[in-house]
Amino acid sequence: MKGFNHPNIVQCYDYHLSEKHGLFMVLQLCTGGQLRGVKRDESNSIPLFLQITNAIKYLHSKNVWHRDLKPENIFLDEQGNIKVGDLGIAKVMQNTDATSALYYYGSTPYISPQILERDSYSAKADVWSLGCIFHEVLSGEIAFKSKELTKQIHYTELGHKFSFGIRELIKDMLLKKESDRPSSDDVFARLELIQGKKYVQPPSPKKTELAVDWPKLVTAILIAEGKNANIIR
Repeated sequence: MKGFNHPNIVQCYDYHLSEKHGLFMVLQLCTGGQLRGVKRDESNSIPLFLQITNAIKYLHSKNVWHRDLKPENIFLDEQGNIKVGDLGIAKVMQNTDATSALYYYGSTPYISPQILERDSYSAKADVWSLGCIFHEVLSGEIAFKSKELTKQIHYTELGHKFSFGIRELIKDMLLKKESDRPSSDDVFARLELIQGKKYVQPPSPKKTELAVDWPKLVTAILIAEGKNANIIR
C-alpha cells in the first residue's frame, strides 16, 4: 500500500511488521468519514463514482485486485474527495489469469458470484463490487439482500428517475457471467459519457516521509488496548 501514490487512494506513510504483534501502519486521516450510509442523487453521485473507479482502474493497471470493496472501505477527506482504503486482502497478480477462490474473501453483500461459488475470478470481481456500491449510494438499498452466501436474489434495477445510462451501466456491472461485465476502464469511460465531460484527475499527493519511532508508538498502542507491551520488536 505504501508504494501506491494516487489522489483517490488512502496514503500509507509508514508501516512496521512486529514478529509478536503483527502489522502496524500510519495512514492518511480521512475526516470526511465513510461512504457507508451516504445516499446521493445521480448528479452528485457520478463525480464520486468516477473517483472510486479511477482508484480501482489504477490498482488494476498495477495488477492489483482490491477484493474487499464496500462502503466502509471508501472514505472521504475534508474536501469530500474519495479515498479508497483497506487493501488488507488486495492481491497482486503476476499475470492477468483468473485466480481460484479457494478461500473466502470480501464482504457478503458486495462479493461477486464467482468468489461466493469458489470459482475462478478476475479483476472484474471488483467491478461487481463497484456495481453494488453504486446501486446502494443511489437507492439507499443494498443491491443483493440474501443472507445465504451462495444465493443472491435477482437484481432489481434502479427506477426510471435515474438516467438510462447509469441504469444500464450498473446492470452490466452486475451481470453474473464475468466475461459479460465491463472492465474498470470501460466503467470509467461510460461514467464520463454519463457525466458529459472528461474527468480531470487532481495531482498525485506529495510523498510524505515520517520518522516514526515504532517501538514507542507500538508500545503506546498496545498499552492503550490493555495488552502486554513488554517486548516490542
